[in-house]
Amino acid sequence: MCLGQLPSCLHDWAVCFTVEELRAVVREAEGNVRVIGRSHSFTPMCDTDGTLINMAKMSGVIDLDETTGRVTVEGGITCEFWRSTGRGET
Repeated sequence: MCLGQLPSCLHDWAVCFTVEELRAVVREAEGNVRVIGRSHSFTPMCDTDGTLINMAKMSGVIDLDETTGRVTVEGGITCEFWRSTGRGET
């Protein structure tokens, strides 16, 4: 398999839509587990002979503290999406 320009000996590939799915994949994974967000920056850090988890479908806002401006988001969120909510700075 080739991820971008990097050859890989990937054992398994998962796309998770929910935290429950993510937990199950991690629990059942054989070997190393690596995570990628939106799949746009493949570096040697993403290369694994174990399981690669794609977080692109997990792009929700978990928590937003209006007082402090602190936001907690899922691993697949993009800056573009966040700006489209009207809350992110441009």
